[in-house]
Amino acid sequence: MRCALVGNPNSGKTTLFNTLTGATARVGNWSGVTVESSEASFATHTLIDLPGLYSLVESQRLDEKAAREALNQTSIDCYINVIDATQLERQLYLTSELLEQKRPVIILLTKLDAASGIQIDTKQLSEALHCPVLSSTDELEEVLASKLKQPKPLLLSPVEDEDEELALLDARYRAVHELVLAVESRVTRKQETMTNRLDKVLLHRFFALPLFMLVMYALFFIVVGVGGACQDSIMQLAELVLPRMGYFKGLGMGLATIVSFIPVMGLMFFLLACLEASGYMARVAFVMDRLMRFLGLPGKAFVPLMVGFGCNVPAVMATRTLESKQDRLLTILMSPFMSCSARLTIYTVFVTAFFPSGGHNVVFSLYMVGILMAILTGLLLRRTLLKAPPSPLLLELPLYQWPNIKTIGKQTYYKLKAFLWRAGRFIVPICLLLGLASSIKLSGSSSILEVVAKGIQPLFSPMGISEENWPAVVGLFSGIFAKEVVVGTLNSLYVDMGSLSQFFDGAVGAYAYLLFILLYIPCASTMAVVRMEANRKVMWFSIVWSTMLAYGVSVLFYQLATRPGLASVLVALGLLVALMLQSGLRGGKYALRTS
Repeated sequence: MRCALVGNPNSGKTTLFNTLTGATARVGNWSGVTVESSEASFATHTLIDLPGLYSLVESQRLDEKAAREALNQTSIDCYINVIDATQLERQLYLTSELLEQKRPVIILLTKLDAASGIQIDTKQLSEALHCPVLSSTDELEEVLASKLKQPKPLLLSPVEDEDEELALLDARYRAVHELVLAVESRVTRKQETMTNRLDKVLLHRFFALPLFMLVMYALFFIVVGVGGACQDSIMQLAELVLPRMGYFKGLGMGLATIVSFIPVMGLMFFLLACLEASGYMARVAFVMDRLMRFLGLPGKAFVPLMVGFGCNVPAVMATRTLESKQDRLLTILMSPFMSCSARLTIYTVFVTAFFPSGGHNVVFSLYMVGILMAILTGLLLRRTLLKAPPSPLLLELPLYQWPNIKTIGKQTYYKLKAFLWRAGRFIVPICLLLGLASSIKLSGSSSILEVVAKGIQPLFSPMGISEENWPAVVGLFSGIFAKEVVVGTLNSLYVDMGSLSQFFDGAVGAYAYLLFILLYIPCASTMAVVRMEANRKVMWFSIVWSTMLAYGVSVLFYQLATRPGLASVLVALGLLVALMLQSGLRGGKYALRTS
């Protein structure tokens, strides 16, 4: 039997899906995490995890459209309607629509542990809806094995009205409200709950944004301080062992690079998962909405942008939750500037080498620069190629809860495992190829790789990369495949030349290089998904724009730090070019389209 898990966003569908099937689909205590369907086996049945939706009525959101199309497939045998017990009345609206689809429906209540003070008569609810109502998964397999009957729709009594659609909507809400009054009772609770008290501080008009910055600062302090130290120790050990490996040095360096990622990425995934599970990340989108709308940008765009802190690929896919095509396209072009976890592996290597104290400040600043460049991109495009009024933010704020360490640990393990596997597929082969290319000599002691890199190096000279530092040029090109490959590339090439700190122009040169890494061409996987979610034209626009911005910002920073007089002229020229570009785009006839 093929059963579709259907329910409102943040009702617990994906958590239930993972629990029942042993799958590792991404979960989060906020809406917009699931944007495409997943399938896995449960006993002798197939469960299909669908994106959340509030109603079967047509909308512009691509994730809801995909869910509705899946629900209409003839291969679906029944619906498992997942309902958050703390939001019974609101979520039963979708249930009332499912009951009219002429398929068996099973209702499964979740988050009962959070529904303190709420009592639901499941037996009476089952009788009213003419379908099974379960308060746990213990009986699910038995119910699925039984002969399921088609439920009876709720009795709706529309009031005569000129607008029939509005009258039906009102009748459905009234029927659900009357049902909830009959089956749900709430005991007297204190008016001030933990969630209300915390939100008074964390969503404060003036303190909310500084508190978010403080939380992110603390996160990087832990990741860089603990994870970065462990990463450096692993690489130092590898440098002692590798000289004895001879021809296998490339393979050894690739494996050592992958292992060195474990402490940094493990901590990052764990801490972000804790923030998501606690309910705080949903509030961050609400907090940033005020700033984004002030700038004329869609507030809801910050939801997929936050996903980009883990990986830019799901961030681009998460734009499906946006209703407006213009907003989706704008957010797609902003997403690659969010520092993904792969970039973090590069930051920690350079921080250890060039910023022995206060390295977390450097990493934090890079993340903030990425956010600022995303906002700059949004501002420019909103006023030129993608003109549209910002969409309002309608966002569900879940209750705060203590993260389940067992669940978080499992989630971190699978995320880390997937990251290491993805990184390993690129790093090990590229390290082997680099070792081979370095062994092919053209003239004297110069390898073919060195000759080609030195030929391109003058282009990067304004951002502080010298001819002797040709491996840094190779790292930029290998990073186009996947950003984590940059670390493997530099480790492989510098191992016979000396330490990383010998070849950059101190901390200034290293930071300029990191700025370029942050902003230039997104990885191949991100570009592929940009093309899939938009089109080829948008993909190439993203490549050209991000590379231009990366070059301009990194050169400007290096010149300002080393030649203030010349840098002032460059700033003036840059502003002039920016004004001309904006004027040209605003008056031009070209437009980016999603179709």
